[in-house]
Amino acid sequence: MNRKIGILTTLLSMMSILALGQNGTIRGTVYDKEVGETLIGAAVVVEGTSKGAATDLDGAFSISVPAGTYSLKASFISYQEVIIKDVVVKPGQVTVLDFYLPSASEQLTEVVIEAKIARNTENAVMLMQKNASSVMDGISSQQIRKMGDSDAAGAIRRVTGVSVQDGKYVSVRGLGDRYSKTLLNGVEIPSLDPERNAVQMDMFPTNLIDNMLVYKTFTPDKPGDFTGGLINLVTKDFPEKFTLQFSTTLGFNDQSTFNQNFLTYQGSSTDWLGVDNGSRDVPAGALDLPQTSYDFVNSPEAQATARRFQHNPIITNQPRLDQTYAFSIGNQTKLFGKELGFLAAITYRYTSGGYENGVVGRYENPSPGLLRINYDLTRNNFSETNLWGAMLNGNLKLNSRNKIGLTFLRNQSGESQTQMLQGQFYQELPSGQPYFTQSTSWTERFITSGQLKGEHVLNWRDTKINWISSLTSSGQRQPDLNFFAYDFDDTKGGYQINSAAYQDPARFDRTMDEINSDNRMDIEIPFVGFADKTAKLMFGGRFLYKNRDFTEFQFDFIDQNGSFNGSVDDFFDYDNIVTGQSDTGYYVISNRQLSNTYNGLQTVSAAYLMTDLPVTEKLKFIFGVRFERTDIQVESQNPNDRKGNLVQNDFLPSVNAMYEVVKDMNIRASYNRSLARPTFREMAPFASYLFAGDYVLVGNPSLDRTLVDNLDLRWEWYPALGDFLSFSLFYKEFTNPIERKITPEAANLEVSFVNTPSAVVYGFEAEVRKRLNMISSEKNEFLVGANYSYIVSETSIDQAEYQARLERDPNAKDTRPMFGQSPYIVNGYLTYNNHPTDLSFTASFNQFGERLAFVSRGGVPDVYEQPRPTLDLMVEKGLGEHFVVSLRARNLLNPDYAFTHDFQGQQYDFERFTVGRTFRISVKYLF
Repeated sequence: MNRKIGILTTLLSMMSILALGQNGTIRGTVYDKEVGETLIGAAVVVEGTSKGAATDLDGAFSISVPAGTYSLKASFISYQEVIIKDVVVKPGQVTVLDFYLPSASEQLTEVVIEAKIARNTENAVMLMQKNASSVMDGISSQQIRKMGDSDAAGAIRRVTGVSVQDGKYVSVRGLGDRYSKTLLNGVEIPSLDPERNAVQMDMFPTNLIDNMLVYKTFTPDKPGDFTGGLINLVTKDFPEKFTLQFSTTLGFNDQSTFNQNFLTYQGSSTDWLGVDNGSRDVPAGALDLPQTSYDFVNSPEAQATARRFQHNPIITNQPRLDQTYAFSIGNQTKLFGKELGFLAAITYRYTSGGYENGVVGRYENPSPGLLRINYDLTRNNFSETNLWGAMLNGNLKLNSRNKIGLTFLRNQSGESQTQMLQGQFYQELPSGQPYFTQSTSWTERFITSGQLKGEHVLNWRDTKINWISSLTSSGQRQPDLNFFAYDFDDTKGGYQINSAAYQDPARFDRTMDEINSDNRMDIEIPFVGFADKTAKLMFGGRFLYKNRDFTEFQFDFIDQNGSFNGSVDDFFDYDNIVTGQSDTGYYVISNRQLSNTYNGLQTVSAAYLMTDLPVTEKLKFIFGVRFERTDIQVESQNPNDRKGNLVQNDFLPSVNAMYEVVKDMNIRASYNRSLARPTFREMAPFASYLFAGDYVLVGNPSLDRTLVDNLDLRWEWYPALGDFLSFSLFYKEFTNPIERKITPEAANLEVSFVNTPSAVVYGFEAEVRKRLNMISSEKNEFLVGANYSYIVSETSIDQAEYQARLERDPNAKDTRPMFGQSPYIVNGYLTYNNHPTDLSFTASFNQFGERLAFVSRGGVPDVYEQPRPTLDLMVEKGLGEHFVVSLRARNLLNPDYAFTHDFQGQQYDFERFTVGRTFRISVKYLF
């Protein structure tokens, strides 16, 4: 194996050297120092030679020269020249450096600096943030590496005002995931969860990400359906020189990895790839059977369906170590005489998690001043997840003013989950009568996205045209989600399945497929505005198409003549299938609900016009309007169900102002209107539950979209390279916000989605990033960062909910916090770098405030998710030129995940558990 690796490395090295000959290459980019934009047509020359090049539409240049040491000079009209000395060029290698040109008014003499080969991407993101047209925060791949996060969900919570729910769903400024939107390279990607609006961020490994930008104020060139934040995941572009990386990580979770009581079941032989091999599928023909009983049981399809259960008994089996493998390769080369850059990357990750003795409680309020428990259960819940992702990114420069690119992305995950609950079910069973419920599931998620894009600069006024067309196929599969509940009846002296009290044993087969097509074009025309400053006129359009098909099949297993003996495995023994009405055993019926199969279709047509207009040397306005037409249709297969239909035309104005108080200090102010649309799931009559006997979640086809008016004010200061201070105020007014609410008129515990009349959210954000110069030196560097968000939210409630609150509290208000709203979010980190030894250490902390999780019914208090502190540590050490070793410790405090009711000054657990600490060691090889 070592010999093969050595041969491969030698061949790659020889190919790179042969391609470049004995010359070396100098590559880089020329930027406007003030605003960070690239300069097209700037001249870069090698002093003392005839070698030189003009920058292309990316502001990039490439010069081939013999090996040696040179001085390079960059110049552009209306800018001062910059000379970089002592640029060392080695044979067959690429030297990378960038120029930042000051404007002619800033400096009257040429700028001479020493060569710097490496670029600081953290500072690059800060420069984008400083010169953005709207309020924006971000995190670079460099900072992600320092924090040790393996997926986008872990990394994005480091950004000011951002928190993550359930390890997947992003909330910005405390608002729920409905008010956030995620783009991939500027185009929309669908949610892989039929229950949620947000993209599951854990699907994106960080080794495929270059940076993540969070836009907090709307401008007309952005999609109009975000209020908290618009997150743009930017995948890695092709490198400026040949690169090859490989890394491997091993780790463990202290609650799951070495746990002898880890619950699981026998899956398929391809689970490690995140794909079931078909062993969990419902037998052919069973899906089309009618909803009957004994006609079904005598069919071979019914018998085969029953046999599926006996193949998957719950067992205990210690999982393997957590592990991650990542590989990437990239370079620049020539194709038909044109410059071609490419990057290919692939990653694989396996993790396990779970807990024992979690708490589940459900309550009712039979009379004022009394809270009575319905469920009092302990839960053991464990899962194993396999995830892999692959990306191919290529860009072809047709000439210095035209470029086309193609990005292909494929992510696939599979999660096996097993849970067992036991305790008391007081609502339906006599006190002290034990109740048991268990479930197993396999959930596949996949996303395949192809993006074709072009960038063009016309000779007329250097007009820029950018376009992108994206086609995404995504889906979720649950081929074998099953539930089994039973109890022990003291009076009968045995176990039973009580169909009158809870759901019969059932198996569900769920499939969701969605096609997304997102197409947009943006045109930018520069012109001379006030004070001889360059202004921009921007306009463009977008068309988004979504089509979702969701299908659910349900099969119930009916206990005939009370034959269940307390053994789930015996119940599903093939010999116990009933063949006649008088037999003892069980039979299978198709209990398909047509309401639970639906189709959703959505189109959004948009056009915008805006201008970026400097008024004076210090004051700039960015204003315009966006038009969006929304057409959503949701229809189930049940002809008696009401169809969901939403058609709206919305004009979304936006005004942003930026004033430069002094150099590197800005004040920003903005007003804009945005919206939030209901999802297909929220409008569909589809009903689902978490475990047998739990609440049922049902859609509402009458939902309307939410309109939001936003006001923002921000002060920001960049006192030195890498340093940053900011303070922001914001106010948001919602019309028709959508929330989850327990339905008071339902006979059983039912949760649905409703439009509440209005809501407001306001608060402030503060952030500081600072190099601690008093204890730092050229060799040792200390960096500190912290951000804090404080948010107040109020939503009006209907009369029924208000009256129920008055029964609990005579002083109750007719408002409450918004669903999913955190009152505060805090992040902090401390980083130490020892440059001579290539050693770094980072400690990071995160916590969010108490947030509303469920709006209860009657006199039962609402459910709140309680705060939990998260502390992570990361140590990284470079070993020579090619190896990097890192140690990571995550969730060291291991706080409770607590969801509680607060009743008469006492907390009652709705759910409570911990997820454990994780420890990992990683080795990376850099060619």
